[in-house]
Amino acid sequence: MGCGASRQEYISGSREPLERLPPEGKPLEEWEAQEVSGWFSSLVPDLQKYRSSLLPDEGCIVAQWTEQHLISRGVSGHDAMRLITYRNKAMSRAKQPGPTAAPGLASPTSGSVVLGIPDPSAAPTISTIASTATAHLVVQTTQRTVGNSNQQQPVDVGSTNTRRDSLMALLAKGVKLARNCIRTLGPSLPFPGAEAANLVVMFLDLVDGAIANHANLMELRQRAVAFLDILVAYQEELSNLRPPRYKGVVDDFQELLQGIIAYTRIYCERNCITRLLTGGSDQEQYQALVASLGALSQQVMMLVAADSNARLQQLQRTVDEATRLLAQTAEYQDPAAAARALVAELGGLDSVLADEDKLRRVKLQLDVGSQVTIKVVESLLLSHLDQGPQRLIRHPDLRVFWMKQYASITEVPWFDFWEQFPEQLKENPVELALVSELSNMLGDGRARTAFQLAVERGNKDCISVWELKLAFSGDEGLLPQVERLLTSSPKSKPVAGATKVGTAAASAERQGAPLAAGAVQAPTVMPLSSPAPVVRCQLPPLVSNYTGREDEAAAVVSHLVNHGSIALLAPGGMGKSCLAIDVGWRLMNSGAAAAGALWVDLREASSLAEVEARFCASLGLQAEKQDNAPRILAALKAAAAAPASSTAAESNVSPPDGALGSGQAHMHGVDLAGSGYPGMASRPPPMQVLVVVDNAEDALLHPGAAESVRGLLSKVLREAPSVRMLITSRVTLGMCSAGLTERPVGAIAADAATLLIRSVAADLTEAEAASVADACKCVPLLLCLVAEALVAGRLTLEDLDKLQARGTAGGEPVDATGSTVRLVLSSLKRQHQQAAAQLAVFPSAFDDEAAAAIWGNTPPQARALLAVLHRYSVVQRSSGQHYLMHMVVRRQSAEQGHRIDPGLQLNVEGRFVNWMLGLLREWSVMYHTVKEWRLAMTMARDHQADVSKLFQLLASGFEEGFSGSWKGPAAGEVAPAQGGTSGPRPSPPNGSNSSRSPPPCCWDPAVVASELTDNLRQMFEGLGLLGRMETPCLALLKRLGAEPQLLPPQAPAAGSAPPAPLQHMQPAAGPQPQELQQPLAVASVLYMRAWVRVRGGRMYKEAEEDARRSWELRHAALGPEHPDTVISLYILAAALGYLRRYSEAEVFNRQVLDLQLRLLGELHSDTAYSINGLAVCVDKQGRFTEAEEMYKRALNIRRQVLGERHPCTAGSLNNLAGSIYGQGRRAEAEELYRQALELRRQVIGEEHPDTIATLANLSSCTFDQGRYDEAEPLLRQTLELRRRVLGEDHPDTVQSLTSLAACLDGLEGREAEAEALHRQAVRISLSTLGRTHPTTRSRLVRLGNCMEVQGAAFNAEAVLAELEGSMN
Repeated sequence: MGCGASRQEYISGSREPLERLPPEGKPLEEWEAQEVSGWFSSLVPDLQKYRSSLLPDEGCIVAQWTEQHLISRGVSGHDAMRLITYRNKAMSRAKQPGPTAAPGLASPTSGSVVLGIPDPSAAPTISTIASTATAHLVVQTTQRTVGNSNQQQPVDVGSTNTRRDSLMALLAKGVKLARNCIRTLGPSLPFPGAEAANLVVMFLDLVDGAIANHANLMELRQRAVAFLDILVAYQEELSNLRPPRYKGVVDDFQELLQGIIAYTRIYCERNCITRLLTGGSDQEQYQALVASLGALSQQVMMLVAADSNARLQQLQRTVDEATRLLAQTAEYQDPAAAARALVAELGGLDSVLADEDKLRRVKLQLDVGSQVTIKVVESLLLSHLDQGPQRLIRHPDLRVFWMKQYASITEVPWFDFWEQFPEQLKENPVELALVSELSNMLGDGRARTAFQLAVERGNKDCISVWELKLAFSGDEGLLPQVERLLTSSPKSKPVAGATKVGTAAASAERQGAPLAAGAVQAPTVMPLSSPAPVVRCQLPPLVSNYTGREDEAAAVVSHLVNHGSIALLAPGGMGKSCLAIDVGWRLMNSGAAAAGALWVDLREASSLAEVEARFCASLGLQAEKQDNAPRILAALKAAAAAPASSTAAESNVSPPDGALGSGQAHMHGVDLAGSGYPGMASRPPPMQVLVVVDNAEDALLHPGAAESVRGLLSKVLREAPSVRMLITSRVTLGMCSAGLTERPVGAIAADAATLLIRSVAADLTEAEAASVADACKCVPLLLCLVAEALVAGRLTLEDLDKLQARGTAGGEPVDATGSTVRLVLSSLKRQHQQAAAQLAVFPSAFDDEAAAAIWGNTPPQARALLAVLHRYSVVQRSSGQHYLMHMVVRRQSAEQGHRIDPGLQLNVEGRFVNWMLGLLREWSVMYHTVKEWRLAMTMARDHQADVSKLFQLLASGFEEGFSGSWKGPAAGEVAPAQGGTSGPRPSPPNGSNSSRSPPPCCWDPAVVASELTDNLRQMFEGLGLLGRMETPCLALLKRLGAEPQLLPPQAPAAGSAPPAPLQHMQPAAGPQPQELQQPLAVASVLYMRAWVRVRGGRMYKEAEEDARRSWELRHAALGPEHPDTVISLYILAAALGYLRRYSEAEVFNRQVLDLQLRLLGELHSDTAYSINGLAVCVDKQGRFTEAEEMYKRALNIRRQVLGERHPCTAGSLNNLAGSIYGQGRRAEAEELYRQALELRRQVIGEEHPDTIATLANLSSCTFDQGRYDEAEPLLRQTLELRRRVLGEDHPDTVQSLTSLAACLDGLEGREAEAEALHRQAVRISLSTLGRTHPTTRSRLVRLGNCMEVQGAAFNAEAVLAELEGSMN
């Protein structure tokens, strides 16, 4: 086998399954890949972590290993020297002379690599490269830049031999040959040329493994290698230009390569089969890549054209072939045109799948060879066409696996998943080698635990299709992704110490690639003798360039474990969040956070409802319309009370020198030593749960949320001491009296900052790196941004000198962080500045699909652009497939975008609104299915921040209590940025508030209104978000010009008899006529607002008016039998019912039911809804038998349509039980209540208010049957739940208190206990209702009866005076 074996066999990312030791005496250069693998397996265990990044390689490559080469492939400097030592021993044992190595390479003790700066003596000579590749690739004089990039010092790394073969010529002789030469040549290129060379090698590997589109990919491969030829030839000339242009050209080339790689990945995984047959042509994208390579080539030739020396002329002759190729246009060859035409000829995909002969003919037209069998094509197409839950999974192997194993199930228990995965992958079918490799990798409990920790996002007992979508991309093999989850993710390698930065790590991060094992000195997992129980862990991964916080992290860990909660305070960019992540992983790794770690991001949380929703989403709770704080506290207490894992122990972390207690921690500047704070004097209870609250300042800076946040945090501090909170904020929380320590976080040390700069900008001297660190004030965010800008040649040291010289402007201090970020962003290409500004619309993490929706391109194109922005540190990796923008970068990006295009922000907000409406439409449809309603809730909760952003944009410029005027800034003012993200907005029209127009927007309010469907309303209600639609509805009505006088002049009278049926009973397929769009849009918004007001428990009269207007508008525009008209009639009936006008409500309810039976039929969820509404009306009028039959009918429909385990089914069961209870059939009702209670516990949780209501009903039913002994524990459980969830003073809690007291009244000898409860109920009534309220007087009477039964005298006034005195 020749050097550099083909990687066709590694299409799915699996390594060569066979390995063998090389024969004795066989020269290393002649070892085959299997022999190298066998030799590598014989090395010490701690070096095995580099297998995935170094193998498969053949002996000819191993013989040329250098320290720099190994570091560039993810090996630490120390381990690189060890590997070279072992390599040299292998060469000597073979008794072969081995290749001539430069001094410092053969011996691990000579030569060095400092922070990724290549030692000139360590460079391979060109003649060595040529001999290794069995060809001659010679460059006249190759130079490497050391020191200042503007003062280059040429270092000869080759000879001046005549060039005989170009890279293009080597590629013509064989891909393996070219690949090996490029891989070895890379480290000899001036910085950062090695990164570009690595990307070319990656591209060559991907083309080798491509499944389809070979002709176009090979053409791109030829052109990429051609440009690398030009870059190698003109490196010296580009570097010598003033200003130097080499770095800029390399950066442009890397950007192009990342786009090419993203394009190529599409055809390297099986997903491409479906894409080829169901998608369109990608000719435009392909030709754009080809044209960009040609344009970059022309740019280089123009830059060097002014130089006419003899050497340049000779070089130009050597690259003529490359320049000619890049100047030519490339003819696109559609890889699936014939196959798609054949599918159409054969009757479509369904027809093809039904006939194996047709499928075989189509498969042959795809030209995918033997790598993809007919069975594979069939499985992929079936999983694509089938609209089961597997459609959400991106990775083709996992998608087919889920379809075949679980069909329509959306989540399965982990134990069930492990019984099938990965063994049953072979049914997909996939290569047996892949299944074997995955089985070995996931064979032990620890590995499976690590996998679960990395994938789990919600229910820790189950895995869902949604979690697989988020964890696995569709354009990379399954094996490397699983391996990365197990070896590189901090979730499997929690941080026990600070991460070391290095060139390999920084290089991988800059290229947007996940870090390979060993690329960073990752902390190790604590040794376990048995698998660790899986706990909830929501901590994001730690960025690779985090450094300089070792002692600080240890001090914070010590404080959390030994003293209590803490807040980290610092301006933006200091690295508060990274420090919090580091601390969190240290606590998880040590077992101190025995019950897990939660992450609550309060970005743009500007209201109490939003703050509570973020906490609920993190805890997996359904947010209610109000007062979620008790439920949040209860859930945290429950999490802390969960059994500790076997790895958890009371961690007694001793604070190091300089830790808290030595003046670093303070409460408003007060030293904690001797402060009297009890948390410092005695240890709190052992920590069980860590809750990281990130970006708390966004809530603290909004008056509507600040006090609520402080109140919630104070309750946790006071009532759940085993829950430790780690809070990051730019502003003080002012909670020293509650026991919250505040610790300032400053810049990192100068030496750590210099180290970080040199790890990225490897060509800087230590003095230069120190000056850069000083210019950046050692602020971590600035260090990363500036270092990447220097690497790309977008900034020079002189630019930083000018920035530093400004220092102050007009004697006033300037925002150094903001100024530096602006400088870096302004150095980006215009298209990158615009892309970053567009991403600033996202309030939280986003993936490539979301970015594509905002940018208006495809996900592969978005991935390429995200890789570029990630390399520049403009975006950061969040978790899985998600990215995040730092708050400071986000704000500055939005402002920069407004400067270059004032209309950009409005345009991107319009795209964001449309994207979110599309997601909400999809989720609302899923919510009304038996199998996917729970999945829809999970997906919506994961997008909690995005939904809130949508509400914010829809309500933009309007305030609560809107009275018809826009509440924006005065003319010429700049609107304040929400959460520090929005740039200046266009000024509103001049004039008074009452006459101002709504602020401009780039979304159509009529289109938004059309999306306010009943499906969406029901989902919002299930999520607890319906109440937050009130202000958006007000704003939409204003934008639509809806005023009371706009009602139709001859609206039909309410309660009129149903008109004759219309011929069209379904919504029109196309758009409505122009003249109907506005009134129908108004009707949709009024319909939604009517529900908001009804469910808000207030404004029933206003709800009736909205419902009536909505019905009248729809009646006039669509007719009486249109589904939208019918649902407007339903909410009108509901509003009348809440107004206790039951007879009127019944008339409308019967009209609704009659219409829906004709329109939808009996078996429809909306029909069940109408039947249930009518039953309530009838029930309230005392016609219990009639109501019972209706409740049964609704229950039967919901069981058939929605399934047994649906919240609506449980609600029908509870209603039926209530109806039977009202008829006095207590035993029958009790059984139904028990069923409803068990179902609600399973579906919505024990602490949901509806579940507690059913428990209260069951308690009352048992009590009314005289079974007081059985009723007492049920009543106590109800009381305890209501205290936790609703609070002590809530009316329902007091009612439970009274009911329990009444139960104890009936139990002999329990009168004293009952009296104490009665007294509590009266005392709460006095404080909340007053002494004259009827409820207070009624409870006072019960207390008197209880006292008299015990023989005590009762004086009402005396008792009231006594209780009022105790309250004071």
